[in-house]
Amino acid sequence: MGKETAYSDWMEQMRPDHLRQKLPVIILNSDKAFPVFVGEIELPYWRPVYVYLKGDAAADIAQNARKCLDEWNGCWPSILLDYDSLNKLRKLSVPQAGDQIPEGDRFMFVYTLEWFPFPMPGELIELRTGPYIPGVSLGTCAGAAGDMPHVHTAGRDDPPVDSSVVVTAVIDADIGIANARFRNPDGTTRIRQFWRQHQGTTRGLSDLVTGQGFDAADINQMLSDSRSDEALFYHLLRSGAYGTKRWLGVDGSSGRRAFLKDGDGTDSPSWEHELAARLIHVLEVRKKVKTSACPFKFHPISSESWRKDHEPGDGTTNIVSYIKSLIGRAGTPDGETVAHLAEYLVMQPGKPDLDETSRIEWELLLRGANYDSPRDARRVGFRAGHGTHIMDLAAGWPAEEAPENRPIVAVELPDYVIEDMSGARLELFVLMAMHRILHWVDDWHGTRVPVVVNISLGNAAGPRNGLGFLEAQLERLARRRNDAGVATKVVIAAGNGYRGRLAADFAIDGPGAATEEVLWRVPPGDHSPSYLEIRADDVRNLSLTIATPDGTKKEIDLLNGAKLICDGRMVGRVYRSDDGNGEVLTLALAATSELDSPYRQAPAGTYRLVFGNKGDRRMSVNLGIQRDETLSGYPTYGKQSYLDHPSLRGRDALTRNMDAPDPYHPGQRPISRLHTLSSYATIEGENFFVIGGAIADQIDDPEIRSEGRAAAYSGAGPTLGASRDGPDLGAVSEDGPGSPGRLAAGYFSGSCVAYSGTSTATARATRAIVDALSSLGPGDTGIKKGILENRHVLGTPLPISPDSRLGYGILTDKALPGRVSRRRYLCP
Repeated sequence: MGKETAYSDWMEQMRPDHLRQKLPVIILNSDKAFPVFVGEIELPYWRPVYVYLKGDAAADIAQNARKCLDEWNGCWPSILLDYDSLNKLRKLSVPQAGDQIPEGDRFMFVYTLEWFPFPMPGELIELRTGPYIPGVSLGTCAGAAGDMPHVHTAGRDDPPVDSSVVVTAVIDADIGIANARFRNPDGTTRIRQFWRQHQGTTRGLSDLVTGQGFDAADINQMLSDSRSDEALFYHLLRSGAYGTKRWLGVDGSSGRRAFLKDGDGTDSPSWEHELAARLIHVLEVRKKVKTSACPFKFHPISSESWRKDHEPGDGTTNIVSYIKSLIGRAGTPDGETVAHLAEYLVMQPGKPDLDETSRIEWELLLRGANYDSPRDARRVGFRAGHGTHIMDLAAGWPAEEAPENRPIVAVELPDYVIEDMSGARLELFVLMAMHRILHWVDDWHGTRVPVVVNISLGNAAGPRNGLGFLEAQLERLARRRNDAGVATKVVIAAGNGYRGRLAADFAIDGPGAATEEVLWRVPPGDHSPSYLEIRADDVRNLSLTIATPDGTKKEIDLLNGAKLICDGRMVGRVYRSDDGNGEVLTLALAATSELDSPYRQAPAGTYRLVFGNKGDRRMSVNLGIQRDETLSGYPTYGKQSYLDHPSLRGRDALTRNMDAPDPYHPGQRPISRLHTLSSYATIEGENFFVIGGAIADQIDDPEIRSEGRAAAYSGAGPTLGASRDGPDLGAVSEDGPGSPGRLAAGYFSGSCVAYSGTSTATARATRAIVDALSSLGPGDTGIKKGILENRHVLGTPLPISPDSRLGYGILTDKALPGRVSRRRYLCP
C-alpha cells in the first residue's frame, strides 16, 4: 500500500455507489452507427499526499523542485499542487546555499490519483497518503486562464505589531466568523485570516480546488455588503464572489494546468468532451508511472431494454484497448484528440436512447460526486457550531471590549472530513491547516509573531506512544519555529474515551497456554466502517480466530491480508502496516447498514476474537477501537463499536453502571481505561499541551474521591511506551453534574449554546496560554513548566496528585469576558 493507510484503502474498497465516480456512457463504433459498449465508466479521484522534497546538496534540491514544477505544468500531469506547495517549489527551484534552505520548506502536499503508484519517487519521499477527496477529479477548463492568485499576507494592512501580540489560531468545523464575539469596537472583524477548506465544487464534477481564503478586508467587505444580516453574510461567504479562489483546471486544448477564475471565460464543455479529456488523462498518467494497472473501471449495463436490440460489450480490458485505438487515430493526445474521442461518446441523460437505469445512475452521480455543492452543504441556520463555540472560549470578547493584541486566524474543515469518523482525512487536513497558519504568522506585517494553535479534535485508535503521524508532525512544526525564537504552542484535547471501552491490554503465554477471548460489539444501523487496531510485541507469532455473529469461526491469516467472508461476500479485511515505529494489524469491517449497496454490509452483533501465542515467549497485546460516532449537529452516520469481556462486572462508582473492571480479579482485566488519551495527544513536547476535562462543582470539594474531579469521559494515560503519563493540565469542561457542558457563542450573534467534552476545556486553556505568552518579553518562547506555574495568568491550579487525568492541576475557572457565570446545581 505504500504510505496509504488501512483506512484509506478500506474506504476505497467499501466506497458507496453514490460516491463512486461512475459516468454513464454509450461508446459508438468507428462509423458511429451503433453502440459497442454501454455502461458506466468509473474514474479515480485525487487524494492528498504529504511529501518531502529529496536532495542532499542545494543543486539537487533545486533540480528536484524544477522536475516537480515541470510535471505539474506539463501535459496531462501526474501530480497537482496547491498554492502553498507551488510557492515552496518555485522558491526551492532557485539554487541556494545549503544553510539557507529551511528544512521545513521541503515538507509539502501534492495530489495524486488513486489506483496508481506514487508518480515521482525519485524526487519526492511519500510520507502519508490520505483517502480520496469526494467530488474532486480530473476536469477540463470551465473558465478563462488567469494568473496565479496572490496568497494574502496576514496583517498586510495592520499597524506595526507590538510585542504583546499573540495570535490565537483555531482549526475546527462550523466556524461562525460573523459572530459579534469576534469583532472590534467599530464592527470590523478581529479575524485576520480565514481559510475555508471546502472545495466548493459548484459545477458538478469539477477541478481540484484548495479551498477559499479570506483576509480581514474580505470579511469586512462581506459584513458591509450583508448589512448586519448574518444569514446573508454566510450566503455571500459561500457564493465564491469574495476572497481568494482559483480552480486548478486542465486546459482542454493542451492538457496543461492553469489557474482559472470561476465564472469567467467560455462555457463548460459538454460531458462527452469532459469524459474524453479525463480518459486521455488517466491513460497518459499510466504511461508516466509505468504501470499495467487499469486507469478506470467499466461497469456494463445489462438492462432488458438494451438487450432487445444490442449486445453491449463487457470487460474493462476490452474497453481500454478500444479507447486507446480511437485515440491513436488522432495522433498525439491534445485538444484535437479530446474532440475526436468525444465524438464517439454519448452521455446526455436526456437522450431517449438512454434507458431508465442509466438515467437514475446519472442523477445519483450528480448528487454524490458534487459532495460539497450548496445542495448538500450544512445550512447556516443551525444554531450551534462546534468551531464557533470553541473560538469563543479561546478568543471571544464583547466587541466593545475587544483587545487589539488578540488577533485571530482560523481554518474551517470540510464537512466530509468531520463526518469521516475514522480520522483518516482529518489528519492531513489538520496538517494542511497547520502549514497555512504558520505561513500567516511568519509574515505578519513583515515580522514573525507568537501563535497558540487550538485543536479541539481527537481520535481513539493509533500508536498512542508519541509517534503517531499527526502529533509528530505538529510537534515538529511547533518545535522548529519555537527553536527559532518565536513562541509556537499547540493545545490539543485529551479525548473523551475514558469510559468508552475502546482499549484493551493483556498478555498471552507461549504455546499450550490459555488463549484470551475479547468480544467486539458492533451495533446495527452503522453506516460507516468499524476498525480495530491490534499491536503486539511479536506480531508474527500472534494468532487470531474470529467467530462472526452467525457463529461461523475462521482462523485469520494476520500476516498476508486475510479477508473476512460472510455469506459469500467480503465484509472485512486485515491490513498489516508500519505505524508509530512498530507493526500494526488493522481489522477493517464494513458498515452494518449500507442502503445503496446492501451486499457490502457486515452483520451486526458480537464478534468473538480469540488471541493465541505461537511463540516461546510471553506476548503483550494491545487493542484499540477507532472512533466511530457521529458528532452533534451532523446526520447520523457512524455508531460506536466497543469491546467487552466477562470481567467487566464491577459497579462504576460515578455512573453506577455495571461495566467497570472487576476490582476483585485484577489479573482478568483486559478491557482497560488506561491508554485512552486521544491518539493525537500522546507525544511529550515542550510546545505541546494536552488538556483534560474537569467538573466545575467538584474542584473545590476536598472530600471528593480522586477520580471524581475529572469529567467522566476525560482520557487517561499513560501512553504506550510511557512517553506521557497523562494530560498536562485540566480545565473545566462541565459546569456541574446538573449543568452539563460549557456555555459559549452559538453560530449567530447573541446566541449561546452548551457543548461538553475535553474540546471545551482545551479552548479555555488556549485562552490562558495566550495570556501567559503575552506577558513574556520579546524572544521569550515560554517554558512549559513556567507557563503551567504562571499564577498571575492561570490563577492557582489546584494540585491533584492522585488523578493523573488532570496533569499539573485544574485551571482556575473564570467567566468569559462579557459573560455571567452559569448557575451551578449540585447533585445531592
